[in-house]
Amino acid sequence: MLAVHLGILTISLVVLLLTAVPARRPGGIILLAVLVVSELIPLAVECLSGNTSGVLSGNFATPALYIGSFGSLSVSLAYAGGFLGAGARPAWSAESAGDLQLKNSWLEIAHLSGFAALCLAVTAQPAGLVGLVTATFTRVPVQGFIYSLSYLICCYLALTTVAVTSKRLAAGQRPPYVSMVAVTIIFWSLGGRTQLFVTAASMALPFFIRKKLPLHKSVVPGLFVFVLANLTLLFRLRLQGNDRIGFSEAIYKTLEQSSLYDSYAIAARYVAAIGHKPMFYVHNFQQIIPRAIFPDKVDQLSKQLRLLVMRDELGGLTAGLFGEFYVVGGYLALVLLGLAFGFVLARLDRTLAARHAPLSPLKEGFLCNIIPVLTMLTIRGGFDTSIYRIEILIALTVLAGAIAYILAPLRSGARVGTSM
Repeated sequence: MLAVHLGILTISLVVLLLTAVPARRPGGIILLAVLVVSELIPLAVECLSGNTSGVLSGNFATPALYIGSFGSLSVSLAYAGGFLGAGARPAWSAESAGDLQLKNSWLEIAHLSGFAALCLAVTAQPAGLVGLVTATFTRVPVQGFIYSLSYLICCYLALTTVAVTSKRLAAGQRPPYVSMVAVTIIFWSLGGRTQLFVTAASMALPFFIRKKLPLHKSVVPGLFVFVLANLTLLFRLRLQGNDRIGFSEAIYKTLEQSSLYDSYAIAARYVAAIGHKPMFYVHNFQQIIPRAIFPDKVDQLSKQLRLLVMRDELGGLTAGLFGEFYVVGGYLALVLLGLAFGFVLARLDRTLAARHAPLSPLKEGFLCNIIPVLTMLTIRGGFDTSIYRIEILIALTVLAGAIAYILAPLRSGARVGTSM
């Protein structure tokens, strides 16, 4: 049984490999890496060792395996199908540095204002940045208006940082390296390891799509993110009383926790106990509304899973995206929603990389943020955990686009003035 599912998963990953890697499509490449770490390696270890883990030998082993296989295969095939008929990548059209500066000078102001707002929001926390980091390490639920505001401002800062990076790279200027490192670390303090990886990937994508991120230059930043992620787990375990654990053991536990089959088994257990939730996404889209305004909104699925499995409300347990699809409507929903997700991801990659004219820095910033969110945060946690960041990104991009549209006549007047 394990070998069959390993074969299906291998086919899915080969399809992603052939579709994404030669053409340097970032969404497909990140998705491939996440599925290798989260599904292929755990399943291959089980097959080679011959000793099935508690998850793959329990009552929900069979549905967990089918969820992983059907989900990966449907997403991979739809992603590959999304590029059918795509021509060769067109050449980028060039704009002068002066035009780029004039058209997008407002981004620099928006970026600096975001930094100022975030500093004020973090210092307004009861224990400041130290309190946020401690809560992240110990997995103590952090709630309240100030925390939500800090997260919103950080999403805004991530969007403007990537947009400014895109603008400066296009104009041949130095990217805002300090801002890139700062926003990555702040997001890490607000959300832990997954948010760290998502934000680091967002910061790297403007360089990657311009082929300005060679392997030798990505080694040091990659090692920095890897070490920081493992230090997060190390400090968390020590704060929880595991004083003797070392860095090497933290790395092993990180790899151990990377498997998504635990999440799929929890999803199957939830369906067996409570049933499917066809209206899940209707409720999910309401999560951004504060409970003070909408007190009757349904609890997040992660909280319900935590209550079902651990019998407490200290944090949450995730079903993974494929497990979430299964909760919505079984295997049929898993396949249909997986196909839809893969196709949307392909269209986002296609918009970012294969275009006849360069995107505006704002649109490129949105795509460079949303693609890692979908391929890492959403794949591992489902829309249940990522919808808040997705909705904020969409809202901020629409708002910023509207402001840019309003300012367009002023920019035109400035261009006429400078030409005279």
